[in-house]
Amino acid sequence: MAPFEPKIIRNIKISWKLRLTALGFLLPLVILLYQLISEKNISIDFADRELRGTVYLQPLSELYRYMWQLDREAIYGKINTKAEVLSGKVDAAFRRLDEYEKKFPCYSRISNDIKEITALRSEFISNFPVASLQEKGYKSMEMLQKVRFVIIDVGDLSNLILDPRLDSYYLMNTVLMRIPEATFQIYQIIHYSDMIHTGLRLSPDELSRVLELNGLLKSNIVKTRVTMEYAFGRNAGGQLQSALKTKLLDAINKSRFFTQILDSALKNRTIPEKALFEASAIQAVDSNFKLWKSSTEELDNLIKKRIVELKYKKYLALGIAGVFILLTTMIFIFVSGNITRSVQRLNEAANRVSIGDLDATVDINAMDELGNLGRNFNKMVVELRSFIKEKTERFEETEKELTNRIYQHEQQEEATSQQLRNLSSRIQSIREEERTMIAREIHDELGQVLTVLKIQISLFANKLRDDQKYLKEKIESASKVIDKTVESVQRISAKLRPGILDDLGLIPAIEWQAQDFQKSTGIKCDLSLPKEEIEMDEEKSTAIFRIFQEALTNVARHADASLISVFMGISGRNLVLEVTDDGKGITGQQLYDPRSLGLLGMKERAYILGGSVVISGEPGRGTSVKVAMPVAGRNEILNAGV
Repeated sequence: MAPFEPKIIRNIKISWKLRLTALGFLLPLVILLYQLISEKNISIDFADRELRGTVYLQPLSELYRYMWQLDREAIYGKINTKAEVLSGKVDAAFRRLDEYEKKFPCYSRISNDIKEITALRSEFISNFPVASLQEKGYKSMEMLQKVRFVIIDVGDLSNLILDPRLDSYYLMNTVLMRIPEATFQIYQIIHYSDMIHTGLRLSPDELSRVLELNGLLKSNIVKTRVTMEYAFGRNAGGQLQSALKTKLLDAINKSRFFTQILDSALKNRTIPEKALFEASAIQAVDSNFKLWKSSTEELDNLIKKRIVELKYKKYLALGIAGVFILLTTMIFIFVSGNITRSVQRLNEAANRVSIGDLDATVDINAMDELGNLGRNFNKMVVELRSFIKEKTERFEETEKELTNRIYQHEQQEEATSQQLRNLSSRIQSIREEERTMIAREIHDELGQVLTVLKIQISLFANKLRDDQKYLKEKIESASKVIDKTVESVQRISAKLRPGILDDLGLIPAIEWQAQDFQKSTGIKCDLSLPKEEIEMDEEKSTAIFRIFQEALTNVARHADASLISVFMGISGRNLVLEVTDDGKGITGQQLYDPRSLGLLGMKERAYILGGSVVISGEPGRGTSVKVAMPVAGRNEILNAGV
């Protein structure tokens, strides 16, 4: 028995069927979902980005605070418990930032800035013994300025201070702009004060800068208060004022006290008393950071509250949309049933035609577009049978022509690939030549200069009297620095181009590299090498040595191994080098990952010289790298130790 299908439904044009369906189902759905997705989700995403920004602000504020205090302790040589505690807090802030970088990898700009701050920190520490007080102060200001810029970048990337309509707008402005700026101005004023108290004269520009900073700090104090009062006024619940007003007044009063001391000194043309001036600066900084920390916590709470409210509105809108969808679905099911059956018949006939049954026909008993489509489909099948026969004959001719062209293209691609390999070989040769030249210049020229400098310092030390202990200690310290520099020069020269490879050959170079690797990583290397040197041209020896270095590097980075076995010998016309570790083993996904450029580089180095690299491994059973490289002549098979 045929399903019930009213005649009026069968005879309505398909365009009107679709319009009725769209009107009854899509219109309310589109309106509700558009409002939900475009407004609620965007707002939630906006708030989520703000929340991520406040997460970054917490360790940044600690870094901004404790780095300055640690630098001041270091500048004046105060190596004490307080300095150790501050150093621990700075390290903890860097670790938290590193964790956030892994958690939010999309903030690449912040990650680069943090790396730059780390590099500046390392430079500050390395140059500390020889830098003057003025240089130390300026370098410290440079690091703190960079941290301040990172705080601003966090605001940019996290949508902070973008929408004045939000209750958190003015609080964000205080956290991102006002407090960091006022604190940095105090840092700069103290830096110039340090220069004065150590006997340095400020230039007219530097003195003008102190006056300017003092005026800017006063202006910032006023702006901070005004901005926070705006934030209090926009907070309907009043919790911001109760939580932050006391800390705000404390920060403003202590910052003003700092400026008043400076004003008094400038007015009387005197130098501020160092102890009082520095104590007032530290109190102002501490009160500002307490306000910053509390403001950041309140900002975090405001954003979380806003996210909860947005999600509630979202679910409410989803409920309303669900009611509309339920009503329209009932209409849609009835109307679409007629369309579905007709389309199903067309689909079945089309499937039969697609598998080669050109006798298939479709029967749609309707006067709408689908019925007309069925009749046209049947007509098309008849015409298709004759068309396919004609085109099949033409296709066979075309296929022959295409096969010939493909063969020609393959020949051209093979020639191009060979040219690229030749170019890669030439680049590798040039790179090794440059490394050799640079290594020799560093070792010979810089090594000689350091040796002469060591001799001159020793001669100078011999001329000192016994009572000049301070100078002798400084000379001894400088001599140790020169010795370490000489060691660094030798190490850098060896890494660029080991001289032992050119002077003694491949086997001693392999032994040296294994010993150096074992010493630096603690991973034991078990060597099984021929006793006699194997004749091989320089280019191939260099390639094998570089592949060996890359294999050791991969073990150190990824394998988590405790033992490496190295075997070298001659098999037929090939020198065979096999490096095996007992680590966690390389996976198939890692082995064929196109981003594994180190593995690809090892294989390409060997291939362009007629050799091969085979890498294999199993999870939990280690990894093996086997290199086979043709030698100049045929040697007998050598066993290790024979």
